[in-house]
Amino acid sequence: MMVSSNGDYAAINASKFIRRHGNNAATSVARLSSGIRINSGADDPAGIVTAGNLKKNAAASDAAAQNAQNAAAWGKAADSAYGSALDILYRMREIATLQKDTTADGSSNTALSAEMTALNGRLGDMANAKFGSKGMWSSASFTLGIKGSQTLSTTFGGGVSKLSSTTLSAIDSKITSIATAQGTAGATASALGYIADGLAADSAAMWDAYDEYTKANTASEMTKFVRNSVYEQSAQLILSQYNQNAYSVLNLLR
Repeated sequence: MMVSSNGDYAAINASKFIRRHGNNAATSVARLSSGIRINSGADDPAGIVTAGNLKKNAAASDAAAQNAQNAAAWGKAADSAYGSALDILYRMREIATLQKDTTADGSSNTALSAEMTALNGRLGDMANAKFGSKGMWSSASFTLGIKGSQTLSTTFGGGVSKLSSTTLSAIDSKITSIATAQGTAGATASALGYIADGLAADSAAMWDAYDEYTKANTASEMTKFVRNSVYEQSAQLILSQYNQNAYSVLNLLR
């Protein structure tokens, strides 16, 4: 082989490939160690935007599913509270009927009146029932989709309150009102439960899509890593040999 020192082009070229293969090997190491194909915008400028949108939608579905679950829990709590109110009203109706017994003695009627007053007071207490820190019978709005505009507004209100009159007709009217409200609350809670399940399924599918899109291909990256490592080492060897040749020329000139 002719020994010469005609410029540094070969050395520069070898250095360029050392950097290139080293960077490629480093990218493969990052992907293999993280399990993720896109660790930075440089890995896939367009892909990182798509990955970001997938992650954003998946996270939004998680939040929407949680909102629906909370709304369903509120509906179930209202359903249960209505049931308790109806139990009280059924007993109040029974007492109102017993009070019409003209054969009952005064002490019995006094006891029945005291119980009626206590039960009616309990209905008054239930008017202030809470779900967390929010009034049980107040209105609320829930975001149930990945877009903020996808909302559901609902109120679990049916007039759970102290009766102004404890006559049979007043109690019967209240029973009808509360039973209707309980049916509405139960139906709403059931629907919200299905919505929550659907949103949870959507969220799982979106996270799967995100994982599939961003995960590294282990076999492919391992192959790339080995190939680039070999090329990098070969370029380093060539550069080292080139430098030795250059030194040989310099030694001849001494």
